Amino acid sequence: MADTTLTIVVSTVLIVLPLIWGALRWMRRRSARSLVRSIGLALVPAGLWLIGVMGMVTQWLHQAAHWVRITRMDQTRWIGVAAAGVGIIAIIAGSFIAPVTRQQARERRKGSAPEAAATRRREVGQKASGAPAPAPAGKPQAGGKQAAKKPTGNPDKAGFTDEDRELMELLKERGID
Repeated sequence: MADTTLTIVVSTVLIVLPLIWGALRWMRRRSARSLVRSIGLALVPAGLWLIGVMGMVTQWLHQAAHWVRITRMDQTRWIGVAAAGVGIIAIIAGSFIAPVTRQQARERRKGSAPEAAATRRREVGQKASGAPAPAPAGKPQAGGKQAAKKPTGNPDKAGFTDEDRELMELLKERGID
């Protein structure tokens, strides 16, 4: 097939596919966003074809196919293919990792990595169980004590709430029993 014919076929396919996608999305959701995006996606290869870039892309694809036909795959090239495959898998897997918010980044810069990880685990534990996680062993709470506090308004077995416990600690510090 001649390069010009191949360019026309590739350009036509790259113009028609987004238009079909946009029409299907329009029929399904009546979304102007999908329609405008599909028109934009169709105009890019049309513009590239008109300025001659699609001809260069077609020639590049033709040369790449020729290279694949004549190249003998030895162990080094298979290692290169495997490295490229692992790279693509890493890129895809990285897209599933939740991004770091600005607040999380600030916290990570302030503390060391293990402290930030421990803080994150405590936050996740609190969200999952609905109750606060115990304080880390290395960091004492106010007054040098390591006791975990219970949620406010939730009395313990003796009937004391957080406010009651704080008041009792304050009285004990001042010597009043």
